Amino acid sequence: MIDDIVATVEGLTGQAVVARHDPPGSGYTPAIRFVAELDSGDRVFVKAPPDRHIASWIQQEITFYRAAEGPYLPRFVGARDATPTDRPVLVIEDLSAARWPPPWDDDAVGAVIETLGRVHASPSGAVVTALGAVHPTLQRGWHEVALEPTVLTRTGLCSPEWLRDVLPHFQDAVRRAPLAGDSLCHLDVRSDNLCLMADGSVRFVDWNHACRANPDLDLAFWVPSLAHETGVEPEELGLEVDAGLAAVVAGFFAARAGLPVIPKAPRVRGVQRDLLAVALPWAARCCGFVAP
Repeated sequence: MIDDIVATVEGLTGQAVVARHDPPGSGYTPAIRFVAELDSGDRVFVKAPPDRHIASWIQQEITFYRAAEGPYLPRFVGARDATPTDRPVLVIEDLSAARWPPPWDDDAVGAVIETLGRVHASPSGAVVTALGAVHPTLQRGWHEVALEPTVLTRTGLCSPEWLRDVLPHFQDAVRRAPLAGDSLCHLDVRSDNLCLMADGSVRFVDWNHACRANPDLDLAFWVPSLAHETGVEPEELGLEVDAGLAAVVAGFFAARAGLPVIPKAPRVRGVQRDLLAVALPWAARCCGFVAP
């Protein structure tokens, strides 16, 4: 498989691949990732799927890179589309030399907030599909928890009694959450999906969840990650988020963090639990409840 991917990179770049290097971080999914060193000395980042489930995500990302443009995107080098016999291969700018947080500082947080504003104002929102079509079950987290409460209580982050009392209020908050919008949203803003360049500008990667939605949804999903990595309470970050959106985010992680470990992506449940440990009490406070 690697030989086929390397041959594809050589065809897309017109250069021989003389070495492969590990990129910064390891990612949470089992996608094949490496930095290809070309015979010119240039380097490119390569991503390909190990299976057809991940293939659909990478194909979505390829489609986005072909249609979108903006200074917050890595340079798109080229791609091979998925076919009945070939899996997709994405080749973009190598960002290994950039700064990948954490640690965070005020300048970095400010740069991400400013860049998200540019993302949300971008005309590239016209090239993606509305949230409801791309992620129709995003707001169903608390409904799923109601069907199987132990998926949350087994995490140890709340008691069955607390969950019984607050669950209908969370569900009501989600029903009122302002999800719809026409802004381009990344929908997976986390430190492993963004980096800071030497000039202070920000690049976002992993655009397979991109959609049109309320821009505050990006902030809502970023808050638990940023708070977890900085040790700062969400309310102290200075990011105002609607209580309904906070409930959506908490429900998303509540329905997943206690599920069995994914064999091909064993880190995912642990990350989801870490984020839920922040998102659950934050959403409770936003909705006027006592935190668990």
